[in-house]
Amino acid sequence: MEINETVQTQEKENARRAEAPAKAEKEDLAEEIDSVESEKKRREAEKDFETEVDKYKREIEELKRKLEEDARINRENSLFKELFPDVDAGDIPEEVFKNAEKSSLPLAAEYAFYLRRSQLKAAKELKNAAENAGSQCGAVDSYGERENYFTIERIRSMTPAEVGRNYKAVIRSITKIKNYR
Repeated sequence: MEINETVQTQEKENARRAEAPAKAEKEDLAEEIDSVESEKKRREAEKDFETEVDKYKREIEELKRKLEEDARINRENSLFKELFPDVDAGDIPEEVFKNAEKSSLPLAAEYAFYLRRSQLKAAKELKNAAENAGSQCGAVDSYGERENYFTIERIRSMTPAEVGRNYKAVIRSITKIKNYR
């Protein structure tokens, strides 16, 4: 029995020795798998981190752009108030805002253009009215003579030289306007 036990012990020892390299190999393989999985997780985390960083960089760029736009608008508003201190934002026609958006010119420049176009239009209308004033019928007195009358707007738009040339007609017109009211 002793030999049997020795043989069995020897076989157990041999089996254990044979299993040891396989066990060590399994452990090495498990460690390598763990290492690969760790590296994979690290790369995924790194990729996620880079994605987050890129997202924040885009957000920062967008915020910078908004800040620059706000600063530009504030500069334009300051310039506008400096050049047109008596004009409220509500008095500015919508077309001026639209033109400023389209043209990339400051609001003050677009408003100045608007004012100048308005002045030119009014001057042209006054010139046309003055040219046509001579063809309008004035009051006819009993002798058939024609008397010229001017509207209050026309009188206000006259230069001092025009008022001097038409002094009697201006006085008659003002008298008539006062009596009419």
